[in-house]
Amino acid sequence: MVMNTPIVPDFRVVQSAVEDVIERMDEYYLSREDWDTVVELGVDQNKDDLVLKKISAATKTTLTKK
Repeated sequence: MVMNTPIVPDFRVVQSAVEDVIERMDEYYLSREDWDTVVELGVDQNKDDLVLKKISAATKTTLTKK
């Protein structure tokens, strides 16, 4: 179920995490813009600025290039 799945996995393992995010996005036919919207709509510990701080610049670059 989607509700039990974290929006952002643990990004310590960059390549694996990026692949997981892309696979999940593909399952639901989500684009990068859709992902950005989901992150923007987060509240509490899933608030956009808190989520984005957890993602390194290298990981964001890898995700963007995929």
